[in-house]
Amino acid sequence: MYRPSIAGPSLLPSTPAVRYDAYPFERINWTIDKWGTISLIEGSPKETILVAKDWPEHKYQSKPRGGYLGRGVEKYAFKGQVGGADVAVFQINPIASLFIIQEDKNNNMLRQGLKALVLADYFMKSFYQRAKQLNFDGLPRMRVNASGAFLGVINAEKILPRPVTGPDNRTLTHTLFLSTPLLLGDFCKYSGSGSLQTGQSGETGFGAAVDTFAHHVVVDSMNSVFLCDLQGFITNNEFILFDPQARITADTTTKTTLYDLSPADAIQKFLREHVCNAFCKGLQLPSTNPTQYVPKSILPDKLCNGPLRHGWD
Repeated sequence: MYRPSIAGPSLLPSTPAVRYDAYPFERINWTIDKWGTISLIEGSPKETILVAKDWPEHKYQSKPRGGYLGRGVEKYAFKGQVGGADVAVFQINPIASLFIIQEDKNNNMLRQGLKALVLADYFMKSFYQRAKQLNFDGLPRMRVNASGAFLGVINAEKILPRPVTGPDNRTLTHTLFLSTPLLLGDFCKYSGSGSLQTGQSGETGFGAAVDTFAHHVVVDSMNSVFLCDLQGFITNNEFILFDPQARITADTTTKTTLYDLSPADAIQKFLREHVCNAFCKGLQLPSTNPTQYVPKSILPDKLCNGPLRHGWD
């Protein structure tokens, strides 16, 4: 996933004004119902996305530069504009040695990325709903950068072929891209991919709140969903989560060479290692000992029958 290597916008080096390539595209929007089922909506009118021309020139930089924002094991992130608004654009990292770079790999990865983002937003809403029901007002402000996120589809003829020799400086390399609102602020990462570190980010502040959010997701999903790679930007005393990974027990596609554990095993590892903090206690989240773990609703008369959001209407 995208790993920005910058602490905040003040560290951006001075660069010339960004110029853009224009691509016509069709937007794929999303909806999510009260059970957590995500639907994609296709068939929107043509729009235009502007993609920074210079980002491929800086893709080996350790810090953002020009239109280049950063890269991770799986994806590149770079600047774009849609309808005059600044966005971050994501496509598969075409130099990743772990991947056979094919169109379907890019498409699947970006669809999974959007799904994880939307699910995180879904659970973040129930996280604060739980706090409201329990009259617990100690949580810091957090949200997920899902509003305004979408997938975009470009006609194949608009994508230039990969050069046989020399650097690949194409601004888009596949027909599908993921777009999210562009974030600025102080970058913080509270857990790694797989199941590393999640649930061990301290007793107070955003780190503890993010750990409690991960705990809440396991409880709210009745032990079926685990969110990791929890990272984001802090701006105006608010933590904005972006680009998480979702490990879903019912989804057999989430175990790949990048993930050390199956979703079920990752959940059990979290339950063994997570140490409840004051936020967990304030939200009355149950013990995370897997031998004692029985998901319980604080509102048993409103128990949902759906696969997600345990105990909330």
